[in-house]
Amino acid sequence: MVKNIKKTLALGLVLVFTAAAFAGCGKVNGTETALTVNGETLSTGTVNLYLRYQQAAYYNLMAAYGMVSAESGYWDNVSDPDTKETYGEAFLSDIKDYMVNMVVTRQHAEEYGCTLTEEQEASISEVAAKFISDNADVCEWIGVSQADAENLVSLITYQSNMYDYMIADVDTEISDDEAAQSTIYYIRLGLTAPSDYEGTAEEYTAERKEMAESILEELRDLKDPETDKMTEIAAAHDETLAAYSGSFGENDEVSAFDEAVLTAAGTLKDGELYDEVIETENALYLIKMEAVFDREATDSKKDSMVLTRQQERYSELLEQWSEEAEITEGSGFKKLKVTDAERYVSEGTVAG
Repeated sequence: MVKNIKKTLALGLVLVFTAAAFAGCGKVNGTETALTVNGETLSTGTVNLYLRYQQAAYYNLMAAYGMVSAESGYWDNVSDPDTKETYGEAFLSDIKDYMVNMVVTRQHAEEYGCTLTEEQEASISEVAAKFISDNADVCEWIGVSQADAENLVSLITYQSNMYDYMIADVDTEISDDEAAQSTIYYIRLGLTAPSDYEGTAEEYTAERKEMAESILEELRDLKDPETDKMTEIAAAHDETLAAYSGSFGENDEVSAFDEAVLTAAGTLKDGELYDEVIETENALYLIKMEAVFDREATDSKKDSMVLTRQQERYSELLEQWSEEAEITEGSGFKKLKVTDAERYVSEGTVAG
């Protein structure tokens, strides 16, 4: 359900209950054990702080995009028709996974030589103390002590610090051949007729083909068509049309371009205009080769490939450590619920 929960925490953020928060809900005993990971216990207070912070952040994000409102429910809705799991239950499950990831990351820190500095330790205590002071009522309600807050900030700090250690052995050498990118300018004429079009789909397609041929004829007269000039010509026929640039490579696992476009581009040299309208299932294309080997695009692709390798290595280690871990849910975790009866929102962001 929620696979992109933020992994950073600004403990200056203020959690605020809506009126519905007190409908049939009670205070949390934060001293109970929520999770045990390889023998290390996490208090319910620590887990609940991370849970409610992320719940508030996620709810605010959805509200910003108009997906929820103060009057609408969300967490109690069924997310999986087969299992009848609600969005709230799925969210809680994701939070458990993230908490386990943070714990096993800290547990492996010593073998990587990763430790917190005295300054970081002091900062953790200061941030936690300020958060508890600024949010006393909320912390009391969700069962969070300063020790809980300190533990959570420590976990997040280790998680952040460990990233560079965990990806240190990733091969960052990538050859030009592996990453090589070509860049084309292209004009795309979609073949889906607008809702107010009065003719048939076949008639619309015929009109678009005729338009594409007319644009191509004008492009042939340009000595060196650039995107601005190509856009000017295309827009004179249809104001919604424009020329864009895009890059691709033979080794790309996924391409933004249809195979017909890639095949046509493969016949071009630098600066050449493809002398035919390229037809695909949903669109027509006019293309010009900017650079068969684009140095800037290739270097950018290298950076992207390195980042992907690093992220994959990081995820592999987390998955391995989590799968090897002995994890037990305590009585405190079983009492945690994410429902519309207790809604959390946030206001204010003071970086911690």
